[in-house]
Amino acid sequence: MSQNLRHCLKHRLPDIVAGAYGDAVIGAEREIGLERSVIPDVCPWTIDEALNGSLPA
Repeated sequence: MSQNLRHCLKHRLPDIVAGAYGDAVIGAEREIGLERSVIPDVCPWTIDEALNGSLPA
């Protein structure tokens, strides 16, 4: 991966994660009937936790 692309992705990653999390929340609401009020408004994990595989099981 080029250095320029890596730099661009690094700066866009927070927005990408936020958008993906929002989509996942909508999917969870539809698929398993969760109420929005029980789901955190923002992703509860940091990008580093997600990338390093240190999310809770």
